Amino acid sequence: QAAYQADYEGRLVTAIARLAILRRPDLIAQDLAPILIYTNQLHPQLGADRLHAMVRQAMSQPGDVVMDKTFERLIQQGRQVGWTEGLSEGRQAGLAEGLQQGTEQGRLAGLQEAVAMGIESRFGAAGLRLLPQVQRIRDLAQLRRLLQELPRLQSVDQLGRFLAEGV
Repeated sequence: QAAYQADYEGRLVTAIARLAILRRPDLIAQDLAPILIYTNQLHPQLGADRLHAMVRQAMSQPGDVVMDKTFERLIQQGRQVGWTEGLSEGRQAGLAEGLQQGTEQGRLAGLQEAVAMGIESRFGAAGLRLLPQVQRIRDLAQLRRLLQELPRLQSVDQLGRFLAEGV
């Protein structure tokens, strides 16, 4: 709630000054980074220059040294967040693509098996010699069309012509 009060800037300067008193100089940047990130999220209108001035005002040692370390830490944290988000998005995209490819391959294999069973059932061993042609078909729509036409085909020769025409 203090972040939304009118005197937030003054309170922030006081908090930074207390942090500077209580912490070792080499650890101030580590603690200051999350505070500045939070402040920037709540009050983006302050901007980097104003935040820099507030830190300078609060620090008994030169604020530039602390700010350099702080901004370096913020950049490092930003890179880590970006890398983590990028990795997560990449994994999700890869998983979705792999799932889609697996589903397509499963459908293809299932339709090819159904067509093979239909050919064997309809034409017996004589029809099985045409299975290599059926297995070369990679288009699901063509396999579905073949499965629908199979009951209407009268002979193995007619099936062969149907396959030769590209289904």
